[in-house]
Amino acid sequence: MKKAALLIGAICLASTLAAFADGGLGSGAIDESQGQKINSADVFTFEELKHCLQLQKDVKNDGASILKEKAFLEELTQRIKQKEHLLNESKQELNATSKPPSYMNAEVADYNQKVKSYNQMVHDYQADFKEYQQARQRFQGLLESQNAKTAEFNSQCGKKRYYMQDMIEAKAQVE
Repeated sequence: MKKAALLIGAICLASTLAAFADGGLGSGAIDESQGQKINSADVFTFEELKHCLQLQKDVKNDGASILKEKAFLEELTQRIKQKEHLLNESKQELNATSKPPSYMNAEVADYNQKVKSYNQMVHDYQADFKEYQQARQRFQGLLESQNAKTAEFNSQCGKKRYYMQDMIEAKAQVE
């Protein structure tokens, strides 16, 4: 389940970044030198163009954050798996004590140390798992934000034309 969510997130990210790699903005430039600017429903206003460029920039930046968070989640997953393995081994060792330790101080102290060590491992495991859950929530939030921005970009920014001079000025303001 966790791997499927990460895989879906990675696929969404890859397809989104591919869409933005070659610009993806507008259906073509209009050369203003051919006459006066005419605002119509199929031509970006300067503010719309600027907004779309900002969305495009935000999605690219979010992509880097998503990749970083994904790598962190994968690292946490490995750490948790290792701790699960150690916990299982330690639990088996404690359970293998079929009879209570004798009342010799050395045996009791050794057993108590093993219990203490096991309890610390459980605590560490729980802390890592909590960190994983928080990182996973951040990751999901980043994906949802990027998906919303991508949907907005796709619905508002891909079909209109723009004036070349507006594009130059808007890029200068956004970058």
